[in-house]
Amino acid sequence: MVNMPSQDSCAGPVPLHLEGVSLRRGQRAILENVNLSLYRGLVALVGPNGSGKSTLLRSIATLLPVASGKISINGLDISTRRGADSARMHLSYLPQEPTALRHFAVEEACRYAGWLKGKSRRELDHHVKQVLSLLDLRATATKKIGTLSGGTQRRAYVAQALVSQPTVLLLDEPTAGLDPEHSQALREGLRTLCTDRLTVFSTHLLEDVAMADHVICLRDNGVRFFGTPHELERVGRETFAGTSGLHLAANFLGAL
Repeated sequence: MVNMPSQDSCAGPVPLHLEGVSLRRGQRAILENVNLSLYRGLVALVGPNGSGKSTLLRSIATLLPVASGKISINGLDISTRRGADSARMHLSYLPQEPTALRHFAVEEACRYAGWLKGKSRRELDHHVKQVLSLLDLRATATKKIGTLSGGTQRRAYVAQALVSQPTVLLLDEPTAGLDPEHSQALREGLRTLCTDRLTVFSTHLLEDVAMADHVICLRDNGVRFFGTPHELERVGRETFAGTSGLHLAANFLGAL
């Protein structure tokens, strides 16, 4: 049974709304009839390989069409060209293995990413400085992204995604492949920078799930759990008779 918690709504349109969304890959159903309204905070998207995490993120990012249903970003229906074009100004998407702008310096890439979203020079001066500082990238600001270590590259790409101050931020396994120190630094940066926006990120890591405000578990072509990490842990305690529950509950749901 899916637990559908209420989130504190904010003034204005819902940042992300999915109504009866179904996704397919060829003839195979990936997700069926997904209904969600998400407002702000960090939302972990978990599920076994092939459950549709990356496909769902790419569909929200306007890169893949839905088979049926509707996705809205800030009230904009992305199934229309005008709606999708307008919605892209409110969202940022980081794939699992980004390769763009590798020949740009870190700060240069951030400024370019913000310029593409219509940010002014004054806005960029402030936001670039902010993201470079909070993601510990000041020392590498003038270095080309392609010359950096994997963990620093990942943080540089997250900085690009954040610099435009999107209403909706989509991250596909942002901590994948990072060592524990860089993973923790990135989590702390996301907690600091993403409190006033909606950030949906896919993950297989329990540490990522624990930092989230809400968790969505995908399995068997649908949403099998939607709630807080505390509520997920309670599922584990109830299912496994008092055993420490978050990891066991996630495994029980087929999420990790």
